[in-house]
Amino acid sequence: GDYKPDRVYAGDVQGNLWAYDISSTNASNWGSAYKNGNDAKPLFTACDSYPCAKVNRRPITAQPTVTTHRTRRSKKDAPGLLVFFGTGQFLAQGDHLSTQTQAMHGVWDAGVGGLNSDDLIEQELSGEQRRTISNKTPIYQKSPIKEAGWWMKLPKSGERSISSPLLFGDLLLFNTILPNASSCNGGGASYLMAVDSLTGGKPKLKILDTNNDGVLDDGAGFLIQSMGSAISVIGNSVIFNKGDGSIGKVDIQDETNAAKRQSWVILR
Repeated sequence: GDYKPDRVYAGDVQGNLWAYDISSTNASNWGSAYKNGNDAKPLFTACDSYPCAKVNRRPITAQPTVTTHRTRRSKKDAPGLLVFFGTGQFLAQGDHLSTQTQAMHGVWDAGVGGLNSDDLIEQELSGEQRRTISNKTPIYQKSPIKEAGWWMKLPKSGERSISSPLLFGDLLLFNTILPNASSCNGGGASYLMAVDSLTGGKPKLKILDTNNDGVLDDGAGFLIQSMGSAISVIGNSVIFNKGDGSIGKVDIQDETNAAKRQSWVILR
């Protein structure tokens, strides 16, 4: 409530999502929010399988997005934040050849560190041109920690997330990329995705006009035949760079505003 940051989140290429406590007025006391003895411990580690070896860690290369939990805001759940991030790398020579399975996550920071995907529910994502997603609901239990958020595998070979997710009302928007495996051709494809931020599951309403026909479509995302960049929202449109120098635009409806009054008039 003092408008000063208390916590900072950052990922690394070893799949660790770190939470740093910077609430002290003495900067020398700043450091990892979680410890294993005297050693820093991440909030979460992203891996293909557990126990987590270096060879199956999923790199986190984009800035996480953070918001307060929609329903769990008591002091016992402090800091009570949801941290959203994807995995994947497109930085070094040969990265375009990677076929490692990557993922998108929504992790609850309730004061418990050392989490992994076994501590979350998994949503199932599927579809080619248009995507669908399951609709499970995490219970967000702190003691013992259970279903402390959600995650989903990105189903296409080589698919990855290298830009920050974006919150739009109760929705989480993000794009994923599919680089062309040929170093000569470059480019690739991408998916524009929208899920419920609290559950990681299917949005409550039809929210995306996937073919720009003026009608909102069912589903959680769709294929873009170019490798798009980070997304932004202007008004009720999602804007993205198609990767070929042109700009793409998709109309979107926020779940929280769909049934609310859109205009009014004052009568005297």
